Amino acid sequence: MSLQDIKILPEDGYLIIPLSMSRLTTPGQSPQACYEILEHLADKCEKLSNDVIFLYTSDLYFNATDAAFTVRKKVIGQLIAHRNGMQNIILKKKRFIPNAFHYLTFDYVIANSDTFQEFFDTLWQTYQQSLIFKQLVNEGLDGREISESNIRFLLEETAVSHIIRAKLVLFPRTLVRHDRWRLIAYPDPYLKIDAYIWKNKILPIEPEQNIFAGGVYDSKARLFYKFDEVIVS
Repeated sequence: MSLQDIKILPEDGYLIIPLSMSRLTTPGQSPQACYEILEHLADKCEKLSNDVIFLYTSDLYFNATDAAFTVRKKVIGQLIAHRNGMQNIILKKKRFIPNAFHYLTFDYVIANSDTFQEFFDTLWQTYQQSLIFKQLVNEGLDGREISESNIRFLLEETAVSHIIRAKLVLFPRTLVRHDRWRLIAYPDPYLKIDAYIWKNKILPIEPEQNIFAGGVYDSKARLFYKFDEVIVS
């Protein structure tokens, strides 16, 4: 498997940075860490004509055992603090256009996509019927309890990622005009279930619509994982 950094980011596309609420206060997803990702990838841009989506996975806390009110206060407080931190750095550095940054939650994709329920049902059925996929999903839980709530959350997250790559949801735009590409960047290697879905065509996608549809960018290692080349077992 040959891995390398992205050499060039074309004009007119989206960088999508998912942010896990459970890791939002860790160094790897701090506003400063996120800005360093932006600077690194901006140096690869042909032209600064792209938008950035910060996608907060706030649903993760809904599985917590704390009272709903306590959880909601925590989620809102962390999200606002992170957003404000990002905006402060962007305004201070004066390298990027502040309005080209958009702050959304995973629920935005679910609410604005016509295919989420269909995709989730397909993944849930695959989990129940395919031993290989079930093993990969359980591995993707990364030590969390193998419970229905955690499994469903991971499958929801996977469906949302696929919808984004397949360009089946519209995003706010400032500099983007034709939405030519979408790159998901996360400070971890690829999820094997993502690669399995791609390789086995579990969910529909038209790769020519997005040059980064078949992969994910590890923003920590600065490597682009092509699903066609990675190992899934």
